[in-house]
Amino acid sequence: MIINIKRFSIGAVMAASFLYCVGADGINSAVTNYMPKVHGVMRSRFEQLTSGSKEGRFQVANARVNLSGNVTDFASYFFQVDFCDKGAIKILDAFTTLKSNCGLKIMAGQMRVPFSVDATKFIEDYLFTNHSFVGTYVGSFRGVGVKLGWNARFARLYAEGGVFNSAVMTKHEVWQKDYVYAIKSRYYFGNCFVEGAFESRCPDAIRINMYDAAFSWSAGRWYTEAEYAYKHYTNKHAAACHAYNFMVDYRLPIKTEWFNQMSFQGRFDGATDHSSGTRIEGVLIADQPARNRLTGGITMSHLREKAGLDLRLNYEQYFYPKSHVTVDGDGNRVSVELIVWF
Repeated sequence: MIINIKRFSIGAVMAASFLYCVGADGINSAVTNYMPKVHGVMRSRFEQLTSGSKEGRFQVANARVNLSGNVTDFASYFFQVDFCDKGAIKILDAFTTLKSNCGLKIMAGQMRVPFSVDATKFIEDYLFTNHSFVGTYVGSFRGVGVKLGWNARFARLYAEGGVFNSAVMTKHEVWQKDYVYAIKSRYYFGNCFVEGAFESRCPDAIRINMYDAAFSWSAGRWYTEAEYAYKHYTNKHAAACHAYNFMVDYRLPIKTEWFNQMSFQGRFDGATDHSSGTRIEGVLIADQPARNRLTGGITMSHLREKAGLDLRLNYEQYFYPKSHVTVDGDGNRVSVELIVWF
């Protein structure tokens, strides 16, 4: 099931997100549709650094295809492959869902770990060419495991939690001593939602605990979102990481030969010194230095009921502390991206 918030009026954004969290099969119907559904998205882009080396590059950022369907009135499947993730082929999702009439469902296989706002978005729902620092360096992981979801029938509330392998998702045969644990809950009220999440992982002998909080509000043509994540390394093996993301989107209808919507985006995000959790000679190091980023963008869209395209222009301005060295390739840049989905 693909839900694009861009296809809905702002007043319907929260309802669409709620249905995504519950899942299309989370609300029982009298007749079960067993016909498989195929969806996909293609993202092609060009990026030009405006500082440092001033180099440029073309990329196919994503070429994803997913297949979903029902096998019984209580069992469904979802399979997603990215045939060109910046040149690499990746199997992203492969899981089965069993659902009950009381709002519970069990998912088993390879899937998103329930942590951060990004875990409830499809790639075509992102408003910027590059993910936030929260999604890139702190949250938004996939893993192999089992997950339990619950849709509260008495309120617009959805919660899910699970246990996953600590090994990377491409290595399913590794025997585990430590697992990844995660839980996430989102509550909707009016045109807003609040979300909280916790995740604990142990990539290399040192357990890392992460906490996440998010809030979103919409009104008319406006959509806003804020997220904060705290990453703590046990026994003070490294300084805790703080990551944050604040963004706003304004859209309006237009009439041109190619496009029927124009939107403007703004974002401020950043993170303090961050470690991926892998030790070097027994010591954790900050392999991602602290930095902030200011992003401005404009998106021209052609929106249809079940398909569409975006032509997006972004500019990113990076800010590093004086005591830090600039990360190679993470400098000020202009990017142009064409996205099509169906």
